[in-house]
Amino acid sequence: MSGDGKFYTTIWSSVHEVYTMAAFKGQKGEYIVGVSTPKALKTFYVRKDLTSIELNDPAIMDYDHLTINSSSDRDAVLLRLSKKLPLNDELVSIWYGNKKDLGEYIYNERVITNVLWYPKENLAVILDPNFTDYTSLGQSNIFLRVKIDRNKVDIKDGFHGVNEDEIHLWNSKTGKDHLLGKDGGYMYFDKEGKNLLFYSQNYWKILNTHTLVERRIDMPGYAEPYFSSAGTILWCSKGDLWEQNLSNLKKKKLLSVEYDNIEILNKVRKSTEAGLRRMHQYVDRKNILMLASNENSISSTYFAVDTNKRIEVIPETTDRIQFLRSVKMVKLLCGQQKIITKHRY
Repeated sequence: MSGDGKFYTTIWSSVHEVYTMAAFKGQKGEYIVGVSTPKALKTFYVRKDLTSIELNDPAIMDYDHLTINSSSDRDAVLLRLSKKLPLNDELVSIWYGNKKDLGEYIYNERVITNVLWYPKENLAVILDPNFTDYTSLGQSNIFLRVKIDRNKVDIKDGFHGVNEDEIHLWNSKTGKDHLLGKDGGYMYFDKEGKNLLFYSQNYWKILNTHTLVERRIDMPGYAEPYFSSAGTILWCSKGDLWEQNLSNLKKKKLLSVEYDNIEILNKVRKSTEAGLRRMHQYVDRKNILMLASNENSISSTYFAVDTNKRIEVIPETTDRIQFLRSVKMVKLLCGQQKIITKHRY
């Protein structure tokens, strides 16, 4: 839709409410649309000519919630379908310790189905239910997934804490599964999902998601990594800023200050389906804005770092920057019956 509201294209119209929508694989004029009907949700692929194909596989249950996620398989879209079940109010009067996963007695449990849908073929592949948090990694056909520990009495226990989940990498084209190990709940992805960093067995490790080659990195566990657009990793380690080459893993110190902690403020941080502490974290510009602080002080100093130069931006102050964000505005109208997208003129 244009800024004056005069030019628009209707890409979907029906008597039912639009539940959610997303562009299909970034293709202009192609969309995945979720629609609320009286009985359940329905999902459609809308072609450029505005004709549509419905996800209609008898093996897929009715669902009342739909999430459209990115897919590392260029021909598919990753869908997370779920339906809330009524609470099981059966009394567990005696528990002998041999029954696991009592969530159905505690929660209004949701049955979740992860589906890779190839809309142009109208082929739906139901993914292994023994795994959760399917996350795409670039365009490599590789999906990160977390093994569900069904030996827990409550499989949601520790959801907001630091877990040591068993992480696997699964190839949607070959079906091969690669055991990555346990990451302690912390993992960092670069912008494109080509590399991932994780801390395991007292070492940082980096994995190339195309070759599945894993290398060990010599940095302390408390260091905070940021991928950069220059093809390096920036590490904040106490008062030191290091830059590490992704190719040969050689590193050099860019900055050292007499402070307990430093952090990069103008970073980009994006969550993933893999969990709260598994995220994209990178710096998308040459100039870096940094905060330096001490543990037992409310004062801070800010630095702008450009290659090896250090520029003090704000002298030591108690007036800290609390929130910094760059925003790009995109206009999108989702009406009850129609979805309208912006045209650029």
